[in-house]
Amino acid sequence: MSIEVAWSILFAAAIAELAGQIALKQGSLKLDASLGPMAFVRAMLREAKIRIAMLLLALWLLGYLLALTVLPVSAAFPAQSINAFLLVVVSRFILKERVGAARWTGAVAIAIGVWLVAGG
Repeated sequence: MSIEVAWSILFAAAIAELAGQIALKQGSLKLDASLGPMAFVRAMLREAKIRIAMLLLALWLLGYLLALTVLPVSAAFPAQSINAFLLVVVSRFILKERVGAARWTGAVAIAIGVWLVAGG
């Protein structure tokens, strides 16, 4: 596999992880945290969004591992941090969460760091 293909796989994996995090959040809103541990796990596994999230996060892991066969971990791991930036954007505009100035500043700093690690 070429380095370009590995970077493309890593990017696709990052998108799967981002989508998985969104599905986890949406699924978690339907759960009752006051249930006992086993009842909570059963409720979690019955929730469709949680199952979708589990699949997406498994795809992320598969893609990440595949990319690591070619890319150095010193580049691949920090590049996955772009999701911290993307998740702030998604949290604000899709999940309608409040995002303060400090969080925006941190997200932009992370994006700049990812760009630098990826080779600028």
